[in-house]
Amino acid sequence: MIANEFTTTMEPPENGEFQFVTVLMRFHRTPTEVAELAAELGQHTETVLLDLGCSWDDITRLKDRGAII
Repeated sequence: MIANEFTTTMEPPENGEFQFVTVLMRFHRTPTEVAELAAELGQHTETVLLDLGCSWDDITRLKDRGAII
């Protein structure tokens, strides 16, 4: 994987540098690259719940019960 350049290294803000497998298919005229890392677990929970109409009190209760991160 490394010899064929199928890995890349990125550095997320909180976790430090790590190496992972990138896109395994390559096309001559279509370059591929990893634009960004996947979201962290729970990273967008508050935003989604607010967009769905939940209040901050609702979100706090869900967090207190361990239902969300």
